[in-house]
Amino acid sequence: MGQSLSTRVRNVYRFIEIGRSAYTLGQELGRNENDLKNSDVPDESVLSAADCFHIEATNYQIATSSFREATSILVSCRRDIETVNRDTLPGEQQKFSTHVVEIEELAVSVDLFLADTFVLKGFCCDEKHDEYERAVTCYRETLRLYRHLGKKHTVL
Repeated sequence: MGQSLSTRVRNVYRFIEIGRSAYTLGQELGRNENDLKNSDVPDESVLSAADCFHIEATNYQIATSSFREATSILVSCRRDIETVNRDTLPGEQQKFSTHVVEIEELAVSVDLFLADTFVLKGFCCDEKHDEYERAVTCYRETLRLYRHLGKKHTVL
């Protein structure tokens, strides 16, 4: 199985934290952009609105990439568990049962984080940069993720 399952799950948590940090930074930059627009005093030490938009969009892209990497690791873990379970006797499958539950819960969390990131990324493209096609793509991806979650998870 290459790396141990526990190591890969720890890596998923790391990617989630990176994604959440980038997501939060993007949000804060978006809020600060509004403050810049309302500011009467030009201050060269403060980022311009265009700089804030670029950094905000970059942070949403970092968050998206981090959440997708976490999803990729989780898919790999699921596949490895299924392979091992297929090759073992039913009584021996118990050793992965705690990992299976944790992996499924992480997968739902990552999908929710990813959907939220696409909403903000879409808003950023739509309202701040007039990139309507890109915004629609983000919103469609959000809807796809929510539909996917609705099939797997009954409580949203």
